[in-house]
Formats: sequence, C-alpha cells, structure tokens
Amino acid sequence: MKQKTFLVSSSIQELVPRQKTKIIFLGKWCFTSINMNRIKNCDYKTLKYHWKNKKKLEKDYYIIKKLYKIIAKDLCSYLNAVHKKNFSENYWNQIFGNWLMEFIIFIYDKYSIVNSLEKDADYCSYLIGKSEKVIPNTSLEALSLFQDEMYNHQIFSEIMMKLRPNIKFIKKKKKIINIKKKSLNQKYSFLLKTLSYRLKKENGNNEIFILSSYLGLLREILLQIKLNGFLRFNFCEEIKRKFQIDFIKRNIKLKESKSFLRMLKLMVIQNLPASYLEGYDYVKTLGYKKKWPNNPKKIFTSVSHLYSDVFKVWLAEKREKRSKFIVGQHGIGYLVSKFHSQYDLDLARSDKLIFWGNKKFKDKKIIKGFNFLSRSKINRTKNFYITMVQKFPHKYLTKLISNDYNISTIDQNIKSQKIFLSSLSKKFQNQIKIRYCFSNNFFPDVYNYEKKYWSDIKDRFKFESRSTPMNKSLKTTKLVILNSIHSTLFFECLSNDIPCIIFSNFFSDSFYKEGKKDFKSLQKVGIIHNDPIKLSKFINKNFENLNSWWNGREVNRVKKKFIEKYCRFESNPIKAMSKILSTC
Repeated sequence: MKQKTFLVSSSIQELVPRQKTKIIFLGKWCFTSINMNRIKNCDYKTLKYHWKNKKKLEKDYYIIKKLYKIIAKDLCSYLNAVHKKNFSENYWNQIFGNWLMEFIIFIYDKYSIVNSLEKDADYCSYLIGKSEKVIPNTSLEALSLFQDEMYNHQIFSEIMMKLRPNIKFIKKKKKIINIKKKSLNQKYSFLLKTLSYRLKKENGNNEIFILSSYLGLLREILLQIKLNGFLRFNFCEEIKRKFQIDFIKRNIKLKESKSFLRMLKLMVIQNLPASYLEGYDYVKTLGYKKKWPNNPKKIFTSVSHLYSDVFKVWLAEKREKRSKFIVGQHGIGYLVSKFHSQYDLDLARSDKLIFWGNKKFKDKKIIKGFNFLSRSKINRTKNFYITMVQKFPHKYLTKLISNDYNISTIDQNIKSQKIFLSSLSKKFQNQIKIRYCFSNNFFPDVYNYEKKYWSDIKDRFKFESRSTPMNKSLKTTKLVILNSIHSTLFFECLSNDIPCIIFSNFFSDSFYKEGKKDFKSLQKVGIIHNDPIKLSKFINKNFENLNSWWNGREVNRVKKKFIEKYCRFESNPIKAMSKILSTC
C-alpha cells in the first residue's frame, strides 16, 4: 500500500501525525511551536519558499498591485450597494486599502505555496479548529489574525480544498482559536482618552487636525496650540463592540472566469473586517461622537490611517469634502526600498507625504521634513559593548519589501553573523551583546524560535531581550551593528552620533532608484557591510580607536550628507512642523 504524505501548513502540534510517515512542511514557520522530537524518525522535508527568489518577489509584487486595483474597484461597488451609498472609490480605498493590500499578499503567498504541490500526489492533511468561519472584527484584529496559527491553518485548508481537491482531509477535535490582540496598555489608553476628553474643542472647523503624529505627546499638544490657536489633544481608542456577522451579505455569487481571481474575490468578502460591513454604521457614529471638526482644512497623521477604523471612516468622509490628507513618515522603509507595499500605498492615498530628510524627489507629493523621533541626546556612560541588534521577521508575510527578510531567508543572515563572531578577535568577543528582535510578551513562539537560532552559542555571548529599553541598552554600547537596513534605530544612532554599522546583504538594485547612490556611499566608508570576514577584520582593526574611524574626514562628510538627506535633526520641531503643515 502506498504511503500517504501528510501536509503541515502551520505550527500547530495537532497537525503533525503521530505515526511514522512522510511529511511535507509548507514553510519554516511550521517549526516555531511544534515539538521536533515528534518528527525525528519521520521522513520529512520543507518546501522551498517561492519568495526566496528575488526576481519572483518583484514580479509578484506588480501582479499583486494589479490584483489590488481589480479587487478594490469591485469592493467599492459592493460596499456602496450594501450600505446604500454612492461614495467614490477614493472614499472606500481610504478605509479598506491597507487591510486589502495585506490580505491579498497573505492569500497570494499561500496560493503560490499550495499551487507548487504536485497535482496528482497522494496527500492528506488534518483539519482542526472550529467549523464556523473566523472573521476579524476590525482591521487591528486582522493584523493579529494574520499571525495566528489557527487562522492561517483555516485559510491554508480553504485554498488547498479549492486548488487540490484530491487532498484527503482528516478532521480532528475542535480547538479554541487564541487571537493575539494588539492593543495599547490599558492604563496608558485610559490616560490618553481622559486627556483627549479634557482637551476637546467642538467644531474647530478649518483647523489642521492632528492625530498620532509620531512627535510625542507634549510636542503634539504644543503643535496644536501653535497651528490652531487652542488646546486640543486627539486620541482614538480601540473598538470594543463585537459585531454580529451577517453571512447572507457575505455569500455572494461571482461570474469571474479565472479561478484564482474568483477565489480571491470570494475570500476578500468572506474575510472582510466586520467594522467595514456589519459594524460600518456604528463605527461611523463613533467618529461623530468624537466631535472632531466637520470641515478640517488638513488632516495629519503618521500611523492612525493604518489600523484605526474609526479614524479611517471619519478621514474618508472628510476627504470627500476636499480636506487635504498628509501622511508623516513612520519608519525607515519610506523611499529606501525599490518597492514596499505599505509605503507605496501610503504615497498613493495621500495628498502629501512628509519625508524625514531634505532630499528632493521627483514625486511632488513628497515634501522635506525631519526625523520626528529625534529626541534629546543619549548619554552613553560606559562605552563597552558591541550591541548586535536583530531584526527577525514575522511568520507570515503581509507586506512585500524589496530588501527585507522573510522567515525563510533570515537563516542566511544569522549564519553570516555567526561567521563574523567566530572571526572576531577573542578580546572583542567578550564585548558582544546580541539583542533579540522579539520579546516574550508578544509572539512568545517567535521569540523562542528566534532564540533557537542562537542556541549553539548562547553560552559564549551575552544576550538581551527586547524588554530591556533600547535607551538603557545604548548607554553601555560603543558600537551598534544592525542586521537590516529596515531599522529605525539606524537613524536614531546617526542622529545621536552613535557609531553604527549595518551588516546585511547589500543589493543596490533593491533600493529606490533615487537613493541608490546615497546608500552606496555608506558602503564605501564602512557603515554598510555584507561580508562577515571583512567586517570582522574591519572591527579588529578599528574598534579600539573607533572614534578615529567614525569621526574621520570622509566618514564625517558622508554621514552629514546622509543625515541631512534622510534623517535630519531638528532643534525646534514645533516651529518646523508648524511651517511644514501650514504651507504644504
């Protein structure tokens, strides 16, 4: 009798067969939580991840952008019909745009994986969990669900049933889905809500409305006074109501001929956050209760347009009335990557985008600014450690970025870091401190999985959890080594004149075309490295007299030029931001 091959889609122990058999794991994310002892006697392999291929990643990104346009247009028509409205496509795109892009990436990734399986192979898979459909209540809950194992198992199973109907599914006992919700600290949330209520001004029409500016609480309040002439603080808490799902509304019939597009359209409606469908009227009412201005001249935020549904519905309505929408940069990924799904969408949906530097771009939407995160200088009292700050990817992709890691490519970077460590002089090895990307508070399974990568050298080096405040860690740091270009800490180190190096694969063709030369200049002076042996030799030579290199004439020239272009420090941020928002 031919032995069946079990497919394991997610890191759930119950998906792994107890008997000795053949197993195919659909990705490395499957190993974050399972007991490896269960499979040591099994014949198992892991599928090669399709987006390890950079060319395919770029090609698929542009396919996904086209899919987004098709789906978004249909979704706008659907929501207008359901809610009996006649809003523009821009209105609905402002509300669901970020979620839709993430969801299409999420589905296309799984579709590509399942589609790579042999069509006529004798596969089987366990089917566990609740029988009813899991639907996110809000876009913030969707953000958590995208990393939830049971939700991923459900989506994988649904795609496998449609693409590979020959796969045999074996049902197991039900299991409660544990959604890891992203939320503010309750005490912190209460304080901000109270402050917002006390500093509320009704009907402040024609004002420049500010929410989640990234400038910090005090600066944001002072900026309100400077711009609008009155005291106000805006805050938007999470939606607490659980909406009742209307499956009739979600059960639509499509005539789309192409099988994948048909499947995708159905899955979009079936997984649409309830706050856009069943809870839309309630969410809209919450926006009115905020008593935010009816006709603001301009609306500025750095992050609330991503996952705050109350704000997004209010924002969409104001933009229909011609309020100008300004987005502030909220990470290093802006205009660094050749493509970045979230930031490209930000640029498309806003009227203006405030960049953290004064570099001039061809796109007139991009306006010069400064690093919003620039604060007072960090006093480093004991410059001892070489702190290696890790960036470790989430299990499941919802963003496509030309020069970032995924869970299937991070191992090569960590391997290179270990080669660097072993080649480093022993007297400097004692000064190494490796700082994990994740903490045990959020995504403990990924935190433990990240730790496993370093388990073979855990007794030789000092390790630090992310729960240790970064400022505290930097106080004892002489040199920071970051394993990714996508680290806001890199800009913070430059602004604070802390010696820093990026150690990562450097492919200039993965950078935004207008910024390639700027990053190449960093590589030429030793701030960017991609060879572990050369990096170890560089540090062995320069570490004891690090300031001689860091403050050398050519390094200083390149640093100053780069900081001015990309992460400019502003000594009077209130005045500067007031001028930017008033004139843009």
